[in-house]
Amino acid sequence: MSDLYNLKELEKYRGVNIVVFPSTQVDGASSLTGDSKDNAQKVMQFKEATFFLECTQFHASLTSLDVDIIQKDPVSGEWHVIDSFAQLTAVGRKRLAVSANLGDEIAMQYTLVGAYTATFSVGAVAKIA
Repeated sequence: MSDLYNLKELEKYRGVNIVVFPSTQVDGASSLTGDSKDNAQKVMQFKEATFFLECTQFHASLTSLDVDIIQKDPVSGEWHVIDSFAQLTAVGRKRLAVSANLGDEIAMQYTLVGAYTATFSVGAVAKIA
């Protein structure tokens, strides 16, 4: 017999806000990569999510910010890209809808290229269907 959810259980997962990467200032030169794997979010009960990238500060000669949403393979422990935001080259916002199984854990990874200071965050609203 399959698991059935009652209405109260479904309402609990209607739309859950998740902080994938809190607003953080990143400073450096040339090229820098980072991720939020140490703070991965458990999302097994969700089937889809809308992700939001918000970049509130770009300084100096930052040329680009690339952000990927990644999921962990439960068998190998390796991380794989589910989807990527369109590249940012200035202060701005991007939205990314992922309507596939999110897996057990999600995180994000980023690459900044150029001499820079950037402040950005990634959030999500996850849903069961």
